[in-house]
Amino acid sequence: MASLKKRGRAYYAQYYDNGKQKRVNLHTESLQVAKEKLRQIESAQFREEEIPLTTKTPIGDILEKYIKYKSGHSRDKNIPKINTYLRGAFGPVCEALQVRNQAIAQKAVKRPSAGSASIISISHIEHLSAEVLSTLWIGFEF
Repeated sequence: MASLKKRGRAYYAQYYDNGKQKRVNLHTESLQVAKEKLRQIESAQFREEEIPLTTKTPIGDILEKYIKYKSGHSRDKNIPKINTYLRGAFGPVCEALQVRNQAIAQKAVKRPSAGSASIISISHIEHLSAEVLSTLWIGFEF
């Protein structure tokens, strides 16, 4: 049986592994997210599998795989549109989002509007949360 501990603003999972007590940072300030991670840890212990702790997956790798997936499942004329929106949201964080032709580099940047959102500057996908997105979209009207 595992338990949650709050130290400062972060939640920790406390559990026993082979008779030894372990305390692991869950890297979250949200109680709901911490409870879900604790449930995953308990489930993994019950199934005698490796405990699923947070990873550090670079955002560039995720976007690269997503663009590769979409290029196989979307029409050819939609791929540049998708890349433009991703480049506007995350910036040129991976090779697929780089503008290769410098003559059209200025055209690849979306024109700023009155309530445009800033670039999401995160390094790992685990840092992407509703809180991060909501702070970026304040003042933006749909």
